[in-house]
Amino acid sequence: MIAKYSTKIKFFYSIAEIVFWLIIKIIHCFSIRRKENNSRFKILLLEPYQMGDVISLSLLLDPLEEKFPDSDIYILCKTANFFENDKRVKGVFQTDFGWTTQNENRWKSIKKWFSMLNNLKKIREFNFDIGIETRGDIRSQFILNFICAKQIIGYNQAITTDLKNFGFLVNKKVFPNPKYKHRFEWNLYLLTSLGIEENKLFPVMLPSFRVGDVILNKNNDEKYILIHIGAGWKYKLWKNENWILLIQKLLQEYALQIKIIGGEKEKKDLEFIAEKFQYSSRFISQVTDFQQLTFDILHSEIFICLDSGPQNLASCLNTKVVVLFGPGHSEAFRPYNSASRFIHKIETFNCHPCFQQNCQFSTVSCMTKITVEDVLYTISTLDGIYTYKISPTIFTYI
Repeated sequence: MIAKYSTKIKFFYSIAEIVFWLIIKIIHCFSIRRKENNSRFKILLLEPYQMGDVISLSLLLDPLEEKFPDSDIYILCKTANFFENDKRVKGVFQTDFGWTTQNENRWKSIKKWFSMLNNLKKIREFNFDIGIETRGDIRSQFILNFICAKQIIGYNQAITTDLKNFGFLVNKKVFPNPKYKHRFEWNLYLLTSLGIEENKLFPVMLPSFRVGDVILNKNNDEKYILIHIGAGWKYKLWKNENWILLIQKLLQEYALQIKIIGGEKEKKDLEFIAEKFQYSSRFISQVTDFQQLTFDILHSEIFICLDSGPQNLASCLNTKVVVLFGPGHSEAFRPYNSASRFIHKIETFNCHPCFQQNCQFSTVSCMTKITVEDVLYTISTLDGIYTYKISPTIFTYI
């Protein structure tokens, strides 16, 4: 199922593409491409959104490296450099894109656009041979044109929506393959336009994300269930009271430590939850950075989280994960490996797929429908979890 936009929005989207195309034609008329002494083939991957989206680009690196062995691969994103330990990536450019912050003031968003374009002028000097845009978003395709990539690869349809474009802003327009609905598959299928055969791209090979030696060589003797409570939008969050009750149940039922983590944004919530378990020797609460998050996920027995960047990181690390989905699109962003599980209770909500602009069911939403019992039952279905059981538990469901 995809998000369906009104005819009015589709019309303005088409007009915007034409305007972008005209702007690019004018820019190119007055642009002079700089010559470089460095003749290496250069590829730029663009992802304007959050951590999970950026990390999903890791699936493209091996196929691109195999197809273009003498190339340098760069990434343009808004978030931190998640690829600093990945030798497949030559460099990462960062800028704040003008449209990726939810419910932002329009004037502030316009200012970000001008600031972004000013920052991107420096990237033109790299003279990229290929620019790859995986979302099917005309704004990102405009950026690759602005940077003057020689060849631009992109979809003619925005991911998980019915918004289509004419393909004016790409050199190689790719039509989505209905077989490939997951974001990982969607990313990989795009590479067929570069002459890479499908049987070299599929089935999806995990893990795709590479970590540094510091993380790999760090000792860990603990066995724990890891819980990350953060998400990028308030309507994707689960109540603290639910986390507390879940942790209580997990401590009672499994002979494992419980480690609950989050970023600086979740610090107050972590403190609130930790206060309830201050006398438990099997409970740990911690604010983490990206390196510690990666280590914790790699070494966890089970990772429980929301529809968020850490979920995508866990999938790219091929870790066993249980994900609580709310307004997100589970068909495209669910955990990919077969050992993982997800919970998505949208049967009674006619607003799915969600446009993620606001919530008309803020009191009783698709997130509040997920109960502690749902999560406990889902955990009980994981392979190997029974070996950590303290005592059998009987669940009663209505």
